[in-house]
Amino acid sequence: ETERALRDADRRKDSFLATLGHELRNPLAAISNALQLVQATNDPGELRRFSDLLERQVSMLTHMVDDLLDVPRITHGKLRLNTDIVDVREALQSSLEEIQGAAAEKAVSINAHGLDEPGFVDGDPVRMAQVFTNLLSNAVKYTPPGGRVDISRIDDDERVGVSIKDTGIGIEPSDHPRVFEMYAQLGSDYKPTDGLGIGLAVVRKLMQLHGGTVEVSSEGRDCGSEFRVWFPKAAQPGQAVAAGQAVNDVEPGRLKILLADDNVDACDSMQALLEVSGHEVVTAYDGTVAIEKARDFRPDVAIIDLVMPGLDGFEVARRLREADWSGGMRLIALSGLTQDADLQASAEAGFDLHLTKPLQLDDLKQALHTGH
Repeated sequence: ETERALRDADRRKDSFLATLGHELRNPLAAISNALQLVQATNDPGELRRFSDLLERQVSMLTHMVDDLLDVPRITHGKLRLNTDIVDVREALQSSLEEIQGAAAEKAVSINAHGLDEPGFVDGDPVRMAQVFTNLLSNAVKYTPPGGRVDISRIDDDERVGVSIKDTGIGIEPSDHPRVFEMYAQLGSDYKPTDGLGIGLAVVRKLMQLHGGTVEVSSEGRDCGSEFRVWFPKAAQPGQAVAAGQAVNDVEPGRLKILLADDNVDACDSMQALLEVSGHEVVTAYDGTVAIEKARDFRPDVAIIDLVMPGLDGFEVARRLREADWSGGMRLIALSGLTQDADLQASAEAGFDLHLTKPLQLDDLKQALHTGH
C-alpha cells in the first residue's frame, strides 16, 4: 500500500508539472508574440491592441503565481485574512474588470443580475476578489466561444450569496466532490486544459476562512456549471471598503526615490514609471551601491529588493536604519518573497512596508502616499 501511494503521488507530481509547463507556456508564448509585433509596428491602434494583450497575459501569470504561493500557506494552515466591512459588489467589480479582456477575446458575454443592492460582509476585500476572479476565469476558460456567464445575487436571511453560472463544458456529477481538492484533475476529456487543480482548492479554503461555503452544480457534459459562494452577512454594515481601494485618491507630491534591485530591467522599468509620475529617481543594482547612493542622494523613500548579491535587502535596511543621516527615510521592501516569515523578517530589518512583485503602478502610488 505504501509503494502504491508513493507511485500515485509520483504520478500526480509528474502530471502537475506537465500541466504547469503547459499553463505557463501559453501566456509566455502570447507575450513573446505580442512583444515581437510591438517592435514591428508603429500603428497606434495595433500598439493599443497588443498592449491590452500583454496586460491580460501578465494578469493571468500573476494570478497563477499567487495561487501557487497560496498552496504552502493552505497546507500549513498559515493563510490569513485582513478583514473589514466589505460590499460584495465591490469585490465582484474588481474581478469583472480583470476578466473582461479574456471574455471579449472569446466572445463570451458576461451578464450581471440583481447587483443593485449592497451586500455587506466581514471579509478580506483582496481575498474576496481572488475568489471571484478564480471562479469567473474558470467560467470563461471552460465556456466555448459565443457562450455566456451569468452572475446573480442569491442572498438569504443570514447570508450574502453569489451565483456564477456558465454555458460551458459542464462537470460530471461523479466529479463534483473532487473539484475542490488540491491538484484535482477531471480527466483528459476536459479541454482545452485540465488546469493546475489549485484555483478551486484555494477558493474553498478562502471561503472557509470567511466562515462561508462554495458549492458546485452541473448536470454533466455540455450542460454548463454553476458555482455558488455564500458569505455570512456582516452584523454592522457600516462603511464598506472596495477591493484594493486606496485610503484616498490624493496623489503624492514629488518624491526623491531610491530603487535598489539587481534585476536591471525591473529596476530601470520601474524608474521610468516613477519618473513619468513626476518623481526624482536614482537606481542601484546591488546593496553596497544602494547604501552609498542613499547617503549621497538622501531619498524620501528607498524601495529595496530583498534578494541581491553581496549585501541583501535585509542588511541594507538594517544599515540604513543605523545611519545617523537616514532619519525620516521610508523603507519599502519589494520582493517575490511572500511567506509570513519573510514579512516578519523584513519588518524586523526595519522596513515600513513589504510589497510583492509584480507590482501595479496604482498600488505603488498608494504605498508611496499612505505607507500602508
